[in-house]
Amino acid sequence: MALDHPPRSITVCSVMRDLGIDGTTEAGKHVAWTAGAFARNRWKAMHDGARPAMRLTQKTRGGGTHEKAHYPEGWRTMLEKDIHAAQVTCGTVPDERQCAMFGA
Repeated sequence: MALDHPPRSITVCSVMRDLGIDGTTEAGKHVAWTAGAFARNRWKAMHDGARPAMRLTQKTRGGGTHEKAHYPEGWRTMLEKDIHAAQVTCGTVPDERQCAMFGA
């Protein structure tokens, strides 16, 4: 009898790690929180107000777990966009629109 396994899921922090963004610094944590809010709001808007699946996830540093939103792998591109928007919002990367207007 075959076991049913849940599909692979991703979190904002796992995508940040894949992008090489350190989510353990104060600035990185702020980006993660902001991107998480963007992603949650997008998910709710697309799913009749339902929140994304929440699961206990191993902490990156230190012991223990905490609950994080998990998204399907197909959401990777959307999470990448939310992370970039959070970086701009938090001021950790320049806004390309301003760079194009004023040069950088």
